[in-house]
Amino acid sequence: MALRPHLHLLVPSSTASVALEARLYLPPALVPTVGAFAALSESAGSRPTPIAELAAGARAALSEAQRLVVAAHPWAKLGGNQLFPVVAQHVPDAVLEGSAGPTALVATFNVRGVGASGGSGAWLGFGIGPDADDFAAVEGALAALAPRARVYRLGYSYGTLLALNAPRPPRGVARTMLVSPAPTLFKALTLLSGPTFAQGLAAALGDATPRTLWLTYGTADDFTGADTLRGLGGEDKERIVRTEIEGCGHFYARPQDARALKAAVGAWIDDE
Repeated sequence: MALRPHLHLLVPSSTASVALEARLYLPPALVPTVGAFAALSESAGSRPTPIAELAAGARAALSEAQRLVVAAHPWAKLGGNQLFPVVAQHVPDAVLEGSAGPTALVATFNVRGVGASGGSGAWLGFGIGPDADDFAAVEGALAALAPRARVYRLGYSYGTLLALNAPRPPRGVARTMLVSPAPTLFKALTLLSGPTFAQGLAAALGDATPRTLWLTYGTADDFTGADTLRGLGGEDKERIVRTEIEGCGHFYARPQDARALKAAVGAWIDDE
């Protein structure tokens, strides 16, 4: 699987003894500069390097970034990982090829027990475990490389639970994008232990800043009916910036679905 040029890293989780596998996708202008000091990957099969070993020259180049997007993948129990096309290809393409792209970075990571990430995930019915805290830990480690960058969060499917419920960083979150959440399934997943999707959504809607919460979904989603997704937010649903893709399923498999998703993500990251 060919990927955009990126740093393939091991970063700290929210538990000191557990490291997580992450990929930091670079804009074309930074590739030669960062690549002069650190090994870059364009392959799904590369081996990650501990972030502590990242050379000073690479860190200096990354420090100029103005936007950092952190994207969370679908549920690992159903095979979700950071190489799903939505988070590994469509989101990096949309961000890095848009007007914000020359000064943006896009990060993905594997939750515990997936790929080269250490530890193990939560059991079914016992909530999301440490995944939301780990999202914040990865975000914090990579935000430290780009201290001037505004932070953006994106969650796809199960990843929306993490994007909504991860503790907020000191510099705040500029904007959050939810891609194809499955709130009905999430109720079962978090039945015995929170945080829940509803709690995270309510907290996000409590932010009075306009246009901070965005939502993209298909009308033929495999897990959630379009009417359920249209109704997210209840009385505050008009505060969510929505993109509805006609005939699109959960996996954005058709070429036109991928194009529409990229357009929605591009509008989200470029919106001022």
